[in-house]
Amino acid sequence: MNLNGPENVIIVGIDGSPAAQAALTWAAKDASRRKAALHLVQSFFVSIEYAGPGMMVPPQVFDDARKWAQRSLRDARTDALRVDPDLVVMTTVHAERPFVALRNASKNALMTVVGSRGMGMMSEILLGSVAMNLATHAHSPVVVVHADPDGDPPPAPAAPHAPVMVGLDGSPESDVALAFALEEASLRGAPLVAVHGWDDAPLNGFQRVYALEMDRTVIDEDERRLLAEQLAGSATRYPDVKIRQLVERGHAGASLLRTSQDIPPCLLVVGSRGRGGFAGLLLGSTSHRLVIHAACPVAVVRIEQP
Repeated sequence: MNLNGPENVIIVGIDGSPAAQAALTWAAKDASRRKAALHLVQSFFVSIEYAGPGMMVPPQVFDDARKWAQRSLRDARTDALRVDPDLVVMTTVHAERPFVALRNASKNALMTVVGSRGMGMMSEILLGSVAMNLATHAHSPVVVVHADPDGDPPPAPAAPHAPVMVGLDGSPESDVALAFALEEASLRGAPLVAVHGWDDAPLNGFQRVYALEMDRTVIDEDERRLLAEQLAGSATRYPDVKIRQLVERGHAGASLLRTSQDIPPCLLVVGSRGRGGFAGLLLGSTSHRLVIHAACPVAVVRIEQP
């Protein structure tokens, strides 16, 4: 990735929610490390249903919504500069749906950072539609940062030397996730934990009655070789990053969640879909599961479709 080009900007979705505040802090710190600009995007959308069938929305409603958005952005800009007074911070208000505004802004960005839930989301909803839609359709990598929707602070930050963790399966999607994870680890001075999971459930056979007679330890060795092959050259490109390789048995999503609990990372990076995914499925089951359930920030990196 070019750290000096015109695309050296990080987009942050702002809406006044606790999760957006956590996303702002995370993005400001990352922008400071990258010497990148920070672009804060606030969007308001007034539905015609507000006024009822056949009625016009009073202009005051739009004016009030815009003023609230501008005030929210001013506060967010102040918060970002508290992280690093030297940050270049831009702000934009859009009168359209948040997902549309952020997706369009992501076209020329290093990454797009959002909170896991926005304003007004019910506590039982695990993930806001904006975050999930962006993870699926944004033009840049998307980082989803979690915080409690009831106003409680986000989970405690990872230890100072916490690793960046990346899920790998040999697919082109996980190759781009690896490149993103290596760069993040290098910028943070953090180690990288590369996790490769293989699903051993089919070896148990139907209802564990007709188990397949295959040696799991032999498969473990084959999977370790595949992981090593995918990581070949990483040490040359990033000699400052210490890489730990782990091969785990089980579904990839479950393996990454379990490993991220045992070794809490500062960031968990995955591709949007893995090996064997359907061509039309933009967000695979593993990335979907991690974005919802992982306690740490999750970066979803996908290959831009033509």
